[in-house]
Formats: sequence, C-alpha cells, structure tokens
Amino acid sequence: MGWIEGENGSIDGQGAWWWRQHKLQKLKYTRGHLIELLWSSNIEISNVTLRNSPFWTVHPYDCTNVTIHGVTILAPLNAPNTDGINPGIHSSPFLSNYPHH
Repeated sequence: MGWIEGENGSIDGQGAWWWRQHKLQKLKYTRGHLIELLWSSNIEISNVTLRNSPFWTVHPYDCTNVTIHGVTILAPLNAPNTDGINPGIHSSPFLSNYPHH
C-alpha cells in the first residue's frame, strides 16, 4: 500500500505563478496536478491540507482501491481549473470527511 499521510500538515503547489502564466497565455505546456496517481492500487491520502494546486488537485487515473479521507483542499475562487478531486478513467476513490473550499 502507498500513502500520503500528512499528520495534519500541508502541501502547497504554489499555484499563483502558474495561474498568472496561464492567464497571460505564456505556458507552452500544461500546468501540473498537485498529486497525480497513474495505474496504481491500494492508495490512501489522509489528514493533509492541499492548497494552491496549479491545476487539478488530486487526479487518480486508472487506479483501484484509492481511499481519501480527512483531506482539506484550498484554492482561491478565481484560480483556474483547481478541481479538488478529479478521478480519471476507471478510478472510483472512496471519499470521507472531505471539506473543500
């Protein structure tokens, strides 16, 4: 099993720079996700605050048995495409205790 366990810590994606570049159309590539899981299984993300993601905050793609709980996701209202949890193809994360702002 893999996990991201914050013990109430935080991960800051420092999205402001990316949002500014996106708005000015200066990027020649896409903005990154704060956490992207590809073709993975038995993953737990818990007790962490995720803030200011450049793009989607958590993106499990083609993953199985993903559990997300006790996670807080924060981004300014005007931040572009900072979806909280955006499951990709064939991913069905189990969510609990998930406040998002």
